Parts: sequence; structure tokens; C-alpha cells
Amino acid sequence: MSTLRDLTKKQVRAVVEYVDGDGHTIFDRKVLLDDCGWPAEIADTVCEKLESDMGSPKGMIFGKNYEVIEELYGWYGLSVLSQLAAVLEVDYEDKMGRGFRARSITKALLEHLDNPTVAAGEQNDV
Repeated sequence: MSTLRDLTKKQVRAVVEYVDGDGHTIFDRKVLLDDCGWPAEIADTVCEKLESDMGSPKGMIFGKNYEVIEELYGWYGLSVLSQLAAVLEVDYEDKMGRGFRARSITKALLEHLDNPTVAAGEQNDV
């Protein structure tokens, strides 16, 4: 079974740049496949059914027209950034707030990927 560790440097960079420091959005599975070039088997490891917490506006999922969505299937950008940092053993400054945390992880991951000593091949080399 393929895991996040099997992603290439290009695939990791693609998702980090796509999320672009956004700590709030739940993205469609299609983004990983079509825009980031991830294999379906790996995309499926980070996608899940997410449900709104109807008791708290902070826990509700909103659509593009600000309508409440009870549940959807996708991947939470902040969660994937955190998972990638953990797999790659990339340290980042922990921050309060989802947006600040996502930007901190994004910065650390991009610095890691930009390091010239990091090979351009498979995740094991990243």
C-alpha cells in the first residue's frame, strides 16, 4: 500500500503550493488527483467524510454561497500539511489559529523542499 512517504518531491510541492497556507478549507479529492498528480491510492489515505458541528459556527462547514453543508467528502488542507511535515520530519513553529499554523507549516515545508541537499526524486529523498 502506498503512503505519503511514496510521493515525489513534485507531488508534495504541488499540494503545499495549492493549499497556499490556507488552514480552513476542505478540498475536493479531485484536486489531489488532477492538480497535484497524486495517485488515487495515496489521495484516499487523506480523504474522509467530514461533518459539520451544527452546535458551533466554528465547527460548521460552509459552501461557496455561505450555506451550511451537513457533510462532505474531501481533505482538510491543514491536516494534510501537518501529516506531510510529520512524514518528512520537518519542524515548524507551532502557532495558535488554523491560518497561522498552516502558513507556518507551509513555510517550513517549502524551505525543506527548496534545500539543495534534498534530492528531486522520491519522497524517501525529500
